[in-house]
Amino acid sequence: MSNLQEKQNPHVEKGIFHITVNSRPKVVNQEVLTFEQIADLAFPTPDGIQNPIYTVTFKNADQNPSAGTLVAGESIKIKNGTIFNVTRTGQS
Repeated sequence: MSNLQEKQNPHVEKGIFHITVNSRPKVVNQEVLTFEQIADLAFPTPDGIQNPIYTVTFKNADQNPSAGTLVAGESIKIKNGTIFNVTRTGQS
């Protein structure tokens, strides 16, 4: 984002990113997030599921491709407006 855009939009703060995780707004201060960090944003407290398996999809990322799926161990470069959908299941 250019300096001009930052000056015109008072809600833009350098190093602060406004993203959406499972339809909930989140604020993070890292430009790159890992699969595990995104899963923690979606499900911050354990609810008794043993060995959960996560599926993380994203769109509007600051990389190419800007939409897709992440797997464990991967990371993604985000920007304001990046959207994540995280689903969780127990291990069968």
